[in-house]
Amino acid sequence: MDPLASRIFALLALTGAGCAPSAIDTAGKDGLFDAVDADGDGETAATDCNDHDPTVYTGAPEDCNDRDDDCDNEVDEGVRAVFYRDADGDGYGDPEASTESCGLVSGYVTNADDCDDTSDAALPGGVEVCDELDNDCNGEVDEVIGHWPDEDGDGFGAPGDGLPGCGPPPEGYADNVNDCDDSDPAVNPDADERCLDGIDNDCDGLRSCLVASFSGGTAGECVATMAMRSAEVTDWTYPCAGCDFTFATQTPVVVVDGAGAGCDALETSWRSVAVTGGGAVDTTGGPLVAAWAATGAWSGERLVFGSEAFDVGASMGSVVYDGELFAYEVSYYYGYEGRPYTVDGAARLAPLWPGDSWCGAMSQDADACSVLGQGLTGEQRAQAVAAWRRAARAEHASVASFARFSLDLLRLGAPPELLAQSARAAADEVDHAERAFAIVAALGGGRWAPGPLDVAAPGDDTVLDVFLRLVREGCVDETVSAVLAREMCAAATAPRVVATLETIAADEARHAELAWAAARWMLGAHPWLAGALHEVRAGLALEPAVESDAQNPPELRALGLLHADRRAGIRAAVLARIVGPGLDALARCAGAAAA
Repeated sequence: MDPLASRIFALLALTGAGCAPSAIDTAGKDGLFDAVDADGDGETAATDCNDHDPTVYTGAPEDCNDRDDDCDNEVDEGVRAVFYRDADGDGYGDPEASTESCGLVSGYVTNADDCDDTSDAALPGGVEVCDELDNDCNGEVDEVIGHWPDEDGDGFGAPGDGLPGCGPPPEGYADNVNDCDDSDPAVNPDADERCLDGIDNDCDGLRSCLVASFSGGTAGECVATMAMRSAEVTDWTYPCAGCDFTFATQTPVVVVDGAGAGCDALETSWRSVAVTGGGAVDTTGGPLVAAWAATGAWSGERLVFGSEAFDVGASMGSVVYDGELFAYEVSYYYGYEGRPYTVDGAARLAPLWPGDSWCGAMSQDADACSVLGQGLTGEQRAQAVAAWRRAARAEHASVASFARFSLDLLRLGAPPELLAQSARAAADEVDHAERAFAIVAALGGGRWAPGPLDVAAPGDDTVLDVFLRLVREGCVDETVSAVLAREMCAAATAPRVVATLETIAADEARHAELAWAAARWMLGAHPWLAGALHEVRAGLALEPAVESDAQNPPELRALGLLHADRRAGIRAAVLARIVGPGLDALARCAGAAAA
């Protein structure tokens, strides 16, 4: 059983009989004190060097805490830890450069496993590449499979039985493994993306696209194809087929058919494009600053849409839009990004401004924000930056979610344990956001800080409003987030990313447990809320989970990025195996309380 599921089920008494009240751990003291031995450690003040601390006495174990625990007039003798210099910031220390201290020293680590502390591309478990470095610290240099089969002759290799070597590849091989379809020479990372064919022509992992066809203007005819980027779900419905989306397109334009200077006007990102479940598309921005609408239909996970021709001025004439969107390329929806902050069911995020106030959480070195993502292609780096930037914004918004939750708990008269845990969770989310912003900078994505978050003014939410928000944002989304973060951590290999995801996964699991505990507390006080559980459950697709072995390239997995299909499968599994049974258990507990 999933460890988080075990804890949640135990909390809800799924593994035992009935729905007994959850236990709350409280610390206590026995209150017994000796008149002569003030701190009760068995040694009187005559020989105790600190009779106000029971852990300090003659012969006590010496701890590394900057004090004399065993009363021998020496401090921290024999217990200081050894730390090793990590000059290149790769998480591995130099065995030739060490220091002793009671706590971790900035710029040092606890291991001495680095074979080259001048390069972050050389570290234990690293990926060996042709760079004249011992990338994996095994004592050998450039012992790599450097050539891969290139059956379609397009210069891009595909996974298969490779050949060793770092020189020019022999005929029938390529010096890379970047082809996503080695049977078609027109499909490769250098190919132009073509829309409405359902194919990932340029191997960037995305098929969603938009075509603008202009005619009748003085600027000449032009057909431009643009790949969609940064698609985000706006209604949080599952499955995504039929959801509402927003997206932007790639800039500059990647395919231009026909002639005409008017195509130059398209080298700008689109803004505020929305795709609704019914297939309608509209925008109030873009290079032409003109509103447009389209209709379309879903076929499985693919939405194909098109507009009527409309006039955009004498220069450009008229334009027709056509496009396709694939539901599972909406990566924000399938990220782990914590507990959303929603207003009227829509998630809100703060805008980003240039700034470094949120970037310093993971390193003290001024140049440390340039060490992640060695070996990434430009497209892979863009995907990684976008994913971690979304995570940073969502973690920042989670602070607001817990702040509102704390106010809800206060209004409802919650016990101090829940209030304390909610406050701690908000602090956790600040830490998560800082770590994510630092990774964005380390990937070369720039230093960013969140701007003002448009939070809703406190309203007259009913108990039912608070409960539904708690179940949807906490019990459902936080539980999914915890498992996704754990799976991302398991896939990651970059030490900085692993450290971040380990922290996030542990914290999100604790936050999920808090949500279930709070929901159970609310049901104990208001058993009639159980009817709302059925409403939430009915809105989830609790179908048998479809496991997916789809994998991102190893360079992206190293940064914790899971393939969209795998994320979708994980979410479906969590909903079916943890959330659904959990909601059923809450309903039973409410029934027991009412009886």
